[in-house]
Amino acid sequence: MNILIRSISILMFIYSIILIIIGIRNFGSIIILIFSILLYFSAYTNNLKIKYTLYSFFIVYIIFLLIFIGILYKNTKYENNEGAKNSSFIVILGSGLKNGDQLSKEGKKRSNKAIEYSKKYPHLKIFLTGGQGIDETIPESIAFKNYFIQNGIDVDRILLEDKSTSTDENIKFMLETLSAKDIKIKNILLVTSDFHMPRAVIITKHYGLTPFPLSSKTRLLAFLPNIMREELAYVKTYFLDLR
Repeated sequence: MNILIRSISILMFIYSIILIIIGIRNFGSIIILIFSILLYFSAYTNNLKIKYTLYSFFIVYIIFLLIFIGILYKNTKYENNEGAKNSSFIVILGSGLKNGDQLSKEGKKRSNKAIEYSKKYPHLKIFLTGGQGIDETIPESIAFKNYFIQNGIDVDRILLEDKSTSTDENIKFMLETLSAKDIKIKNILLVTSDFHMPRAVIITKHYGLTPFPLSSKTRLLAFLPNIMREELAYVKTYFLDLR
C-alpha cells in the first residue's frame, strides 16, 4: 500500500512541476504540488493519527472533486444552438491578459467560440467583460473588442464594461451598463471555459438571468489544475458569496 501511495505522490509531484514549467501556474497547480508532498509524507510516517487524518482529508477532497466534476458536466455544452436562438445577447467572461494587452490562451478560446456563434446568429448582440489588472496596460474587454473586430465582427454589435475584476463583477457591471442604456435582458448565451462554467452559471442566475452555457474546451493537461482551483472557488461562491 505504501509503495502505491509513494508512486502516486511522485507522479503528482512530477505533474505539478511540468505544469509550472510550461506556464500553468495557478492555485490548482500549487494544490497538486502540496498534495504530492503530503501524500508522500503520509506513506512514511509511523504516526497513525497523522496518517489517517491525511488519508481522510484526501478522501473527502476527492469526493467533493467528483461531485464538482458532475456539476461541471451538467453545465457544460460545447455547442448550444437552441440557446443561441433563444438569447438576445452573447456574453463573454474574462480570463486575464498576458503581456499586458494580449488575450490569454483561454481568452482566445472563449473569443473564438463566441465569434463562431456571433457569425452564425447575427441577431445576437455581443457583450464583452473584463477590467484592467495591475499588470495589464488595457482593460480585458478592450482586448476582446480588438480581437473581435480583427475577426470580422461589426463594432456596432459590441457593448462592453471595463471595470470588473471578478466573475461576479462581470455580470453585475454588465447589467449596470445595459440598464444605463435602458436595455433589459433575460436570456443570454454565456461563454466561458468549461471548468469555469458551473460558477459562472450560479452567479448569472443569482442576478436573475437565464444563462444558456456555451463552453470553450480546456486542453487536457491544464484541465485538472483548473478544476481543482475552481472546485474551491465554487464552494466559496455557493456557500458564502451568494448567501
